[in-house]
Amino acid sequence: MAASTIIMMTENYKKFNKIFTVLLRFVGTFAAFLMHFIVAIKLGASDAGVFYIVFAISSIASTISRLGLDYAVTKFVSEYGSSNKAELVSYIYSFSVKAIILTSIPITGLLLLANNILAIYVFKSPEMVPVLYVMTLGILPYSLLIMTAHAFQGSGEIVLAIFYQVILHPLLMSVLFLTVFSEQGVKGAALAFALSALICFVAVSFVWFRKNTVRALKGDITKTSILLVSIPILVSFLAQQALQHTPILLLGIFATSEQTGVYSVVHRLASVVSIAVIAANFIVAPKAASYFSLNEISKLQRVAHRGSEVSLVVGMPILLFLLFFSPFILSLFGDEYIVGKLALVILLIGQVSNLLNGSGSVLLMMTAGQNKFMQINIVGFIVCLVLSLVLIPIYESTAAAISVSIALCLINIRRYYAAKNIVGVSSLPRIPGLF
Repeated sequence: MAASTIIMMTENYKKFNKIFTVLLRFVGTFAAFLMHFIVAIKLGASDAGVFYIVFAISSIASTISRLGLDYAVTKFVSEYGSSNKAELVSYIYSFSVKAIILTSIPITGLLLLANNILAIYVFKSPEMVPVLYVMTLGILPYSLLIMTAHAFQGSGEIVLAIFYQVILHPLLMSVLFLTVFSEQGVKGAALAFALSALICFVAVSFVWFRKNTVRALKGDITKTSILLVSIPILVSFLAQQALQHTPILLLGIFATSEQTGVYSVVHRLASVVSIAVIAANFIVAPKAASYFSLNEISKLQRVAHRGSEVSLVVGMPILLFLLFFSPFILSLFGDEYIVGKLALVILLIGQVSNLLNGSGSVLLMMTAGQNKFMQINIVGFIVCLVLSLVLIPIYESTAAAISVSIALCLINIRRYYAAKNIVGVSSLPRIPGLF
């Protein structure tokens, strides 16, 4: 009787923890939405366009500087943490920090040198010069913040991972932008982003070292073995980041900064739907790595189904709300953003494939499918790039939305079949009569 009671209490705690994690992720979504809402309203569409072009450049640079180590850290920390090999966890984290620092410094230097060329000659926007300068300096702390949050995710401290990366950073940026840097326009938004990233990294790294005091020992893992996992993830996520940001950059070249700002806000709104996928995958990722390493495929299948079901059940109401109330929602940002209604509808159609294949990406990343995941993302990016180059000079923001949605649907279809063939697991939700 006592044993069954303990088991029941444990199961209830696990369910509560999952629900709390999803709710916390939605708090993070609200924090990010608030940040972009403040940027859009305070700057207006034109200056917001400048900010998001620079943000796109910095995001791609940050992805390169992380070398895919953020997701590799999640995978390895989950595997070795479950085996009580704390010294290896410390070694992997230490190596990742050093590697990101060594990569970020030259990338930052190159961007600083190319600042004027990019701002004045490529995007024909001289006011972008100080903004790009400031955001470039924030690449290193932002990269280390993301990697450390992923380390907490791998160790099972999902609440800490979500809090520092997804909640504290955008909230702190919003506060800094509204107070300390309120009179500095688009440069103030960049300063708020970079400073909040630095503060959050210092805070999260302090907590990490307080919790992980075991001395780092190399053991049976090598730097090469870490990089063999991380590099395919780097290429995969670089292609994924490029898919999301290339239309923004091309709009910055072929269209006005105002049109770029409108599309950027619309893109951020549509991305709110995928927060359901991200929240579910925060839970699925460490379990997928652990179950696959133990060859417990039946448990892996259950957690994959559950992740996709959570994504669909939570994400679909958000998608429908954005779809039916799009003019009103866009008007909250300002009347100049309402013209993005069609682009928003098109992007939401693409997001349906993300909800249906919620666990597809994490199944490939956390198991034996990293290389296939990389190939799929590269092909998706190429499709998006070709469509964008052909259509954006003519149809502008509508073309950007079409390019991204077609690429997303193609990627998710291929991820589903790849997970089925490589891992032997279906990433579709269990819907009676459909899947």
